[in-house]
Amino acid sequence: MQLPEINLDAISDLATREVVRQLLNVIEAQAAEISTLRAENQHLRDENARLKGGSGKPKVKPSVPPTDHSSEAERHTRTPCGKPKKNQTLTVTREERRVVDPALLPPDARFNGTRETIAQNLIFQVEVIRFLREEWFVPSTNTTILAPLPPGYRSGFSPSIQTLIPALGHDTSNVSQPALLHFLRTMGVSVGAGTVARLLADSTGHWAEEADAIHQAGLASGPWVATDQTATRVDGQNEVCHVVGNALFTSYHTRPGGTRQDVLAALWGQELSFRLNDEAVAWLEATSLPAPLRRRLLAALPWERDLTRAELTERLHTAGIRLGRQQLQQLGDALAVAATTPRRACRLWNGC
Repeated sequence: MQLPEINLDAISDLATREVVRQLLNVIEAQAAEISTLRAENQHLRDENARLKGGSGKPKVKPSVPPTDHSSEAERHTRTPCGKPKKNQTLTVTREERRVVDPALLPPDARFNGTRETIAQNLIFQVEVIRFLREEWFVPSTNTTILAPLPPGYRSGFSPSIQTLIPALGHDTSNVSQPALLHFLRTMGVSVGAGTVARLLADSTGHWAEEADAIHQAGLASGPWVATDQTATRVDGQNEVCHVVGNALFTSYHTRPGGTRQDVLAALWGQELSFRLNDEAVAWLEATSLPAPLRRRLLAALPWERDLTRAELTERLHTAGIRLGRQQLQQLGDALAVAATTPRRACRLWNGC
């Protein structure tokens, strides 16, 4: 209930006017408190109903106000309805004329022109190509020169088949290997289950080469690169997927963990090198490794020389240095960071 607007100035008696003003203030405060208590009570009712497995008071959205047309012309403008005609986007690749059997025509039939009908067709056809490759013998070197196959032809299959199999097996279709093998053989392709498995698993390594080339080109595409991590499962084991990229590219690298060394390996797109130099020494001095152990490490490792992880492990074993897990992590971090200084980063990115 909403009270009508009251003009207090119309009350001539000052004492009465003040009493009415205070009374109206009390009523306004109580009305606000009642509204708050009602909302809180309804919230408790809804929560109680939810805990009992029911549902609370439905939230009814306010009605949508009518559209305000800016002009009479817009009000009467018809909006297009329905989908656009699909034939407008098709390109005719073949035209075929269909005729009526003359035996079916009555004597008084007259030719009335033609009527166009558009139909789409999908052609699956196996093409078996015999390449006659020239072969030249060079007596002076006792070697032969053989004419190469067209680009993309490997293992007796064309680039289209080598592209189709991964597309069906790995894209949104996710066709299983038995179903994919049955499909290819039904279409007339002579292929074995092992070949399908190899093409799905990238046995030639071409995908890995392309992925590495994309990653290296992405590193050189801008002045900054960001990394992120997300947990993933590989053959039932917990590993980490490292996401590397900027505004122009994104690449994904699965590593055993999410340590600083894993981040560096994902960032550079290659296995790490380990180098002992002034930067590594400064890094080691900031760690918790004791000074006697640092001196033994300096004596055991070569100066300004890149080592693989296996070579680093062998050097430590030969020197009789046994490190705990955390100590080995600190040593690897220092040597890995030192092996990727700005000068070496410039060489890796831009070949300078």
